[in-house]
Amino acid sequence: MSQLFSPLTIKSVTFRNRITVSPMCEYSSVDGFANHWHLVHLGSRAVGGAGLIITEATAISPEGRISPDDLGIWKEEHIEKLADINVFLKSMAQCLYSACTCGPQSQCGFCLERR
Repeated sequence: MSQLFSPLTIKSVTFRNRITVSPMCEYSSVDGFANHWHLVHLGSRAVGGAGLIITEATAISPEGRISPDDLGIWKEEHIEKLADINVFLKSMAQCLYSACTCGPQSQCGFCLERR
């Protein structure tokens, strides 16, 4: 049987399978805020069974965006909508990894672990 559907543990995070949704630029944010589009887009991948879902680049400053319509996390107010999406994905037993960007050449990331 293929390893694709078997669990994978990396450090303290266990993915229920090895299916990963790579980041896709959505260009659907207004002033960096996640919205219903992001919930439906990422949520449908979780319902489909992907073990790891990686968000689009999430800018840590307005100047670090790839486009004016990118997700952001430079305001405290951004956190609430991103947290709502994370809660839904966790309820589907998925792991969400957020790809951050602080400029055209710099990227970082963090995993929002299931607990």
